[in-house]
Amino acid sequence: AYRFAERLSPANLLRSLHAILDRYPSLGGRIIDIKDGRHFESGMTKMQLRVVRVSAAGLRNPAEWAYLTEVYPLRPEGRAGLSLFQPMLLCTGEDSDGSVLLCVFDHVLGDVATYGFFMSAWSDAFRNLPHVPFTAAELPALVAGVTLDEPSSEHQVKRFHFQVQATPHVVGGDSAGSGVSTNDRLMAQAACAIARHETHEDRHDEQGRARIALMVDPRGRGVPSDFVGNAATSISLTVPWDMLLGGDHEAVAQHLRQCLVAQLQQLSQDPFAEAG
Repeated sequence: AYRFAERLSPANLLRSLHAILDRYPSLGGRIIDIKDGRHFESGMTKMQLRVVRVSAAGLRNPAEWAYLTEVYPLRPEGRAGLSLFQPMLLCTGEDSDGSVLLCVFDHVLGDVATYGFFMSAWSDAFRNLPHVPFTAAELPALVAGVTLDEPSSEHQVKRFHFQVQATPHVVGGDSAGSGVSTNDRLMAQAACAIARHETHEDRHDEQGRARIALMVDPRGRGVPSDFVGNAATSISLTVPWDMLLGGDHEAVAQHLRQCLVAQLQQLSQDPFAEAG
């Protein structure tokens, strides 16, 4: 929780939050329960800021802040939930009372150091925006969810199922000595298959690249689908769209391996930072 002498603008909080989600895609993720266990979906949740109007005494009372996390739980009624991260802005009807920014993290996102890196990046992005005063229209009678009015990047979930009988026989091994793994080849096949179903608008990127977000532990090891624990972090692998549309699975797999090695080296230098 962070206490401020002024009432922060919900609109600017959301704009700055969206500005750093590409660096921290796991903050826009969720955990889902499916028949074979729990799975992460990274970068799939549209971020929302909950604005809560409280009494002046409640704004000064950390115990009430903690109580609000129980009133508005991150993942109610079990493991599955809509988000791994929930920000709340607490304020009263008086400008002079200031505000409190309360951030709730699911423990699968990492530990305190991980949260500190993220909050520092959010703070920098917020300071770089033009100052926008808190307006009366942004203050709800009791509680409200605030989302950005202007269009923002939307995420669409596409689930890809392998047709095992059609899988190339050279799916495993490393015949060329390049270090390419079975997982690299499976990612390459999935990426090439999904790329063919994307529209031109979906493929828009300043550098003409697609991004694959992975969740790993601090040592760079893949996180199993049923993993629940501290210090999970995310890394991003980028692939040129033209390469994906070309359909050369082996070339894509080798490219992913090179990107992954570079990201793991970066992660080894700072295990609590988001790579990519």
